[in-house]
Amino acid sequence: EPFDRSMEAAANTTHPTASDSTNGVLLGLPLRRCRPPLMVDVDTERNEGVATPVRLLNGPYPGVITAARGPWKTSGGWWDPGAWIREEWDVELDQGLLCQLVRIDQAWYLEGLYG
Repeated sequence: EPFDRSMEAAANTTHPTASDSTNGVLLGLPLRRCRPPLMVDVDTERNEGVATPVRLLNGPYPGVITAARGPWKTSGGWWDPGAWIREEWDVELDQGLLCQLVRIDQAWYLEGLYG
């Protein structure tokens, strides 16, 4: 059956709670990943010492970022001098799109779109 994105379908879905005896799982929005991630230019502003994304300058969805949540930092290979570290941001664009942006070193990537 095709995935139904409509708000009506989401509103009619009952979500299980911790007290439910069912084995239901709470689900969020699916992330449709860009493979490979798309390199983009992002304009940032300092907010409490953190470089927060405020505008996508190029790529398939350029525009103003109206809301940003993050950064969520992950890393790996801490024992290796070439270890990786990345910063993830969930952002909403002025067109209404919800995206995941990733910063690795000083480069920004569009990792995927929610919904």
